[in-house]
Amino acid sequence: MSSPQTENGFTRIANEILESVQRYKFTLNEMKIVMCVWRYTYGFQRKSHQLSLTFLMNHTGLGRTRINDSLKKLVESNVIVKIEQGGANATNSYMFNKNYNSWKIEKYTIFNSVQDDTSVQNDTSVRVDTDTSVQDDTSTSVQNDTSTSVQDDTQERKVKDNYKESIKDNNKGLPMVDEYFGEVIKFYEQNIGLISPYVSQQIGYLVDESNSELVLLALKKSVEANANNKFKYARAIVDSWKSQNFKTIEDVENDEKRKANSNPSRGNVHSLFDASPETLERQRRMVEEHQKNKKEIDYTDLPY
Repeated sequence: MSSPQTENGFTRIANEILESVQRYKFTLNEMKIVMCVWRYTYGFQRKSHQLSLTFLMNHTGLGRTRINDSLKKLVESNVIVKIEQGGANATNSYMFNKNYNSWKIEKYTIFNSVQDDTSVQNDTSVRVDTDTSVQDDTSTSVQNDTSTSVQDDTQERKVKDNYKESIKDNNKGLPMVDEYFGEVIKFYEQNIGLISPYVSQQIGYLVDESNSELVLLALKKSVEANANNKFKYARAIVDSWKSQNFKTIEDVENDEKRKANSNPSRGNVHSLFDASPETLERQRRMVEEHQKNKKEIDYTDLPY
């Protein structure tokens, strides 16, 4: 039996947004995408996030074509804003536009103007998804469709301007997304591996506890150290920096310079902190084995 509890995690959304969404004629597919965007942006206390078509498919159960068409419609309607265009090695970044007055989706009649009871009862129309195909449609991919782009440059600039204005109008909402978070995700995928929803969540927590710049630096150090569990290794580094109250890369660099200046003969010798947890454990076992096999010296036959 399922028993969801808020202490296990929750997504904070303004009541005004929930009330406003109900006034517009969203299709079921569009609402599934909107809710997915909420989950992976507001759910991690950030404004935007990289969302690939495959990611949306895995989290909504919709086919590529349905995702493609519904996402395109949401972007054109200014409900979802494309913050950053992806490329060969990067994914588009999207955010939900909470400035609902700028949405270009039809409202239910009751919310357009004051109507009598009859007109309210008669307004039962809803927009439906006309595309029932679930097959992959690479020819209409949101990211790769260069012939029919989601928006032309003029419209995209207008959307971004509207977004900036909405931020000015409401600066008491959730904190702005850490601008380097996308770089953390990109580095992880390019140098460590694919990001599962669990790992993505853990990275989000780590960034929230520190910041993306330090998390990115820690991941780079874990790759350089060739640690078996690179994320666990990076998390240990971030925890060490937190205990020393390091908040910027400059803090880390200054500490490393201070250590180098205090021991100039150190050269390229690595400290215990530089060693991976696996190396330290192996060294500990070697010492224990050596102590176990060491024999006592027999002094009885010595000539004194």
